[in-house]
Amino acid sequence: MLIRSDIQRSIGAMTIGLHQQIKRREKLKAHYGLREREQQAQFLYSGTCGTLPAEGLITIPFNVIFVGDPGMQRDSQLDRPIIRIAHDVLHGPAGMIPYAYVSSWQTDVNYNYTGVVINAGVHLPALSVAGATVPSDLTYKILLHVAVQGWCCLVDADGPLDAGGIQDDGS
Repeated sequence: MLIRSDIQRSIGAMTIGLHQQIKRREKLKAHYGLREREQQAQFLYSGTCGTLPAEGLITIPFNVIFVGDPGMQRDSQLDRPIIRIAHDVLHGPAGMIPYAYVSSWQTDVNYNYTGVVINAGVHLPALSVAGATVPSDLTYKILLHVAVQGWCCLVDADGPLDAGGIQDDGS
């Protein structure tokens, strides 16, 4: 029968403690490091339809930094984030057509994507047709849904992080 000495217990504790520390760092890297993420936003806009399209710009700053050149780290080799736009028409006349598209991307000095400018609007083509019945209420209210997906990392409010997303203390 082996008797465990104090030194054996210390070595065992150090070994187990080291493995636990490695696991904690891996979890932090998974949370703060580069990976495929999605950022979602909703905006309510309203107004009055007319014979010409009514549109406006909506600026969406990101809480993450989408990497401009991810290299071979993504499954997809797209050169910019993927954006999905949808409309939830809360109120509006029949025949109204809501639309939205990317007007421009906001980038930092390293050409990483930090935000997007969306041009959102509505159009009621029936107003320009001779003899068409004009709705009594031309007001609209729309909830715009925007989802942006890509290879990115979280923005650190305390300062820059290394590539793994962890402040390196040298250990």
